[in-house]
Amino acid sequence: MWRSNVGTVYTHTVSTRDTGRMYLIMDRLLDKNELAERLHLPPKTLNFWRHKGIGPKGVRVGKRVLYREADVQAWINAQFAEDDAS
Repeated sequence: MWRSNVGTVYTHTVSTRDTGRMYLIMDRLLDKNELAERLHLPPKTLNFWRHKGIGPKGVRVGKRVLYREADVQAWINAQFAEDDAS
């Protein structure tokens, strides 16, 4: 794991059943403040959304809630798809 000025990057390895090969996966994780800044929202809004079970998927790691960048992008895309459907 390392910290840069563009977010926290966590690495882990995964193995696939079919080949048994190991792959290095890099997930860019955003903390609550980074995500709030990106969405132009107060961090308390993310707290409320998490309490209500809405908003991007996040996971608690210790005292922090972290959001995978891919999950955030998928949630944003879903919001646009819902808006386009109505």
